[in-house]
Amino acid sequence: MLFLLNDVVLKFKPEELKPPVGEAALSAMSLETITQLGAELFAANPTLHRTDPDRAIKLVCLINARWPAINAALFIARIPGCHHSQVISRYADVALDVISGLNRQQEQGSLSTAAVDEAVWRRLAA
Repeated sequence: MLFLLNDVVLKFKPEELKPPVGEAALSAMSLETITQLGAELFAANPTLHRTDPDRAIKLVCLINARWPAINAALFIARIPGCHHSQVISRYADVALDVISGLNRQQEQGSLSTAAVDEAVWRRLAA
């Protein structure tokens, strides 16, 4: 399975996607709660997806466990230490051919933030 977190494609085996909380806690979590958790993590460390992959993977596991159709998440904190309410977040269901292409580019060392932005987030076009 592939999951795009900001501009990094994470690759998992389905059995590796165990959420870091129990079933009862997970079923009580809304998308808003998980989004706030992600916003808090990225407010503290805007490059979490690159510098703390273990935490990034736990966040991805929570997202995937509750909403398996989501295979991409974007969390943008303008500055480290900002309030979590200032973190921009988005989710997407990216077509398999698109996310696979991004993964190939990443494996070849040619994946850029601009390429991910153009293919998925379209922030630059706005």
